[in-house]
Amino acid sequence: MLRIELFVILAVVISVNSFNIPFIEDVTLIAVSTSNSSIVNNLTCEECLCKALIYYSALNCFSNNTCQLFSTIPLTYRIQSTPGARLYFSQQTLPNVNQCCMPDLDFLLSKLRNATPIYVSIPNPRCLALDNHGYIVAIERTPAYIDRFNATNLTLISRTSIPISAQIWSLAFNNNAYYIGTDSNTIVVVDSNNLTMINTIVSTYINNPRDIMFLDNGQTMVIASFGNNALLFFKQLDSTPGNYSYAYQKAVTHYPNPHGLWYVNDTFFYATVWYNNAVLSYTANSSDSTSWTETVTINAESIGSTAGGSHVIIDECGRSWFVLEQYGIEIYDTVGNLIGNFSLETSYFFHLLITDNYVLYLTDTLTGHAMKIDPNIKC
Repeated sequence: MLRIELFVILAVVISVNSFNIPFIEDVTLIAVSTSNSSIVNNLTCEECLCKALIYYSALNCFSNNTCQLFSTIPLTYRIQSTPGARLYFSQQTLPNVNQCCMPDLDFLLSKLRNATPIYVSIPNPRCLALDNHGYIVAIERTPAYIDRFNATNLTLISRTSIPISAQIWSLAFNNNAYYIGTDSNTIVVVDSNNLTMINTIVSTYINNPRDIMFLDNGQTMVIASFGNNALLFFKQLDSTPGNYSYAYQKAVTHYPNPHGLWYVNDTFFYATVWYNNAVLSYTANSSDSTSWTETVTINAESIGSTAGGSHVIIDECGRSWFVLEQYGIEIYDTVGNLIGNFSLETSYFFHLLITDNYVLYLTDTLTGHAMKIDPNIKC
């Protein structure tokens, strides 16, 4: 589903009324939807824990005597660095990121095809992201706008002009900021809370940035640099959003023009290539190395010769959902065999998010829309 960030964590346990409660210091759980959570004010962490022991699976405890209680741990989530906070697992159960919600792909695709999409108009749509408010965020290529929508019904929350003359190509979210790649070969950084530009990353190495992702809890930024066939690695200089400096690059050797990126962990990720409709994997040769091994994992050239290998998502069953624009979404198993596909008539899919219970969010470049497709299943 959506990116699930994994950390090597020192196990910490607190004892409450003879229960051992595991927690993680200075982080919070960020869910794709807040429908299974509630906010409680004016309670200490201890008071929230007493409440959570009976009815809740996890809770975020903030330093201002506010708690967020989760009735169940969501399948789709991020763990975000939050100084002074604690994330408790009140039922003594840590999240299981390996569960396969829907192994029956044929059934899932049937439910998706029979669902009624919710549409919203977006001129020149490109990428999507999920932010710290639980909003679905989209960008308009030209003129440059960033749009935020309610994840439930795609009601527009805000539409904000980005004060640049360039076209925008890519969008990523990290640590309360949107990172937006432009055709002027810069990365514009926008605060996700007040929607102001707070930084611009400039480097002569950036050439048509088509996607952005983060490793090492945001300490490393990776850019798919389409124009010079490279994956660019930038290192964070300090905690200021967008304060990164170029470190090194990895040439893309099997096929040119890298496009989409998908994070698995800090030493393994995927990249798509636009013209050859392929998916490549990258494995770090050591945890502190700048050397990566590139492998072709999916070659979809047989699907069609028209370019469009925009993005890939790996679901919790290990299936690759490869977005091929006018060819729809081709789905592959863990060894690269084609096992299914999903498309809609008169739609060219460009970007895809998969959230809890296989709710899909997509952008459609042919009709100028974003859409939500809910198969109405429960995991």
